[in-house]
Amino acid sequence: MAMLSSVIKRDLSGLAKFLFIGAIGILVVASPMSPSRAARLMMALSVLAVLVFSAFILVGLKRVRDG
Repeated sequence: MAMLSSVIKRDLSGLAKFLFIGAIGILVVASPMSPSRAARLMMALSVLAVLVFSAFILVGLKRVRDG
């Protein structure tokens, strides 16, 4: 992620708003669900959560690098 944040030239601060909405959406969808009911949906949500929170880390690293 650190290497990627140093290669990207764009400002990613606008992406943080969309990522926050995505994180809230993941929490809303995942909270009423039990893991035994829908294993495939939980796996898909887990992959989506990894992508969203990795992008959060990328935005934070880019913010630190740019100052």
